[in-house]
Amino acid sequence: MKKLVTKNRDQASELGAHHLYGTIPVLERDFLLDRLSRHLQDHEIVARRDKTGLNVDLPDLSARLITAHDGIRIDLASADLERLYFTKVWLDEAIQEAGGADVAEILWDDHTLTGMPPSFCILTVASTEDISPRLRRISFLTRHVHRFNTMEQMHLRLLMNFNEVSQASQSGCPIKPIWRVYTVRQFDEQTSTLVVDFVLHDEDGAGTEWAKRALIGECLGAAGPCGGGYSHSDTALIAGDETALPAIARILASLDPEASVKVICEAETEADILAMPSRAEVEVNWLLRNGRQSRLADHVFSEAEKNRNFTGLWVACEAGEAKALRRQLQGIDHSFRNLRIFSYWHKEPA
Repeated sequence: MKKLVTKNRDQASELGAHHLYGTIPVLERDFLLDRLSRHLQDHEIVARRDKTGLNVDLPDLSARLITAHDGIRIDLASADLERLYFTKVWLDEAIQEAGGADVAEILWDDHTLTGMPPSFCILTVASTEDISPRLRRISFLTRHVHRFNTMEQMHLRLLMNFNEVSQASQSGCPIKPIWRVYTVRQFDEQTSTLVVDFVLHDEDGAGTEWAKRALIGECLGAAGPCGGGYSHSDTALIAGDETALPAIARILASLDPEASVKVICEAETEADILAMPSRAEVEVNWLLRNGRQSRLADHVFSEAEKNRNFTGLWVACEAGEAKALRRQLQGIDHSFRNLRIFSYWHKEPA
């Protein structure tokens, strides 16, 4: 499969930046921009809305969505081709989610972006194992395992419809790739093995559906590493739901004996509890929902409020819980040297 190709249409405007241009063909331009602005806020991305359109400025990316006579013009700019590629993928999905059936697909300019991202590689399924009722462990073989040897970027992206994308590319009728983000649970450079634990959700998404039917010898596309890191602290509070268990287990396994950590894990039932070995001084507490609503944010806040000795806080959970926790933490006087709160997934509206 081909790697990423871009054309920089306006090199003078931003030195070293690659640009990606496109058009959203829509009549209700302001309505869509307002919806998209709220959608970005839900995903914790700060966007500036003005009379001309919508602007997003991040350390390694800028995005301009400007109203025009034929719809909304898009200008994405970044020096990082990988960042540019996955911003395009995310924006394609976000426009459809914000605009619904009334919005046509984005028309990206010819030859602006083709192929796979720069870090693209292929994984081959070596084994599968159910380690709990809701977690399936899949081991992959890849000659690129060395690049995932980092705690600062524990995530990788998986191309869930790899076979379909490959076949469509060969036939000349490309289809949209479906990428999902997962945690690298384990890796072994000597055996070229990389391990990912898949949460088997009640409603089958692309990742759950693939993991349930994965066969030994099957191939999957991948890219990364891509964020989701942990910065070591002497005393830390670590928390998460089922989707965060692989990351929490990897963090605990990496800690030095001198570290002191309190962990709050939320799961559905007692059958979902996993062993989490560590050389550090670790106290693990399990919250079991048993069909009830999540209480993770409240428990994390309560622990952080009564124990001001934590120098680090790492939490990963559903987006609504993450947002609630950030809001709660603003009300207490606690200065964490290392503070990371991740939204691992979004609950579907009722």
